Amino acid sequence: MPRCWFRHAFIIVAVVLLVLPGCSGSSAEGTVSLDGQPVDGGVILFAPSSDPQGKRVSADIVGGKYTARGLAPGSYRVEIT
Repeated sequence: MPRCWFRHAFIIVAVVLLVLPGCSGSSAEGTVSLDGQPVDGGVILFAPSSDPQGKRVSADIVGGKYTARGLAPGSYRVEIT
């Protein structure tokens, strides 16, 4: 896997984790890009960092955008496929 992918993934995760605490706890929305281009298609998954068995929330990525609903306040591990 190219090294630049890890840099992009880190930036995406950092932005998401900065945005989540400001949300009301019900949803998060944002954009996903790779090499400066919006990712069209895929899934973003939010898994609670502190509880591996906790509620996981996913959202489809369409045209580089996603909206994940049903998130509780907290820290999340983010996976993009």
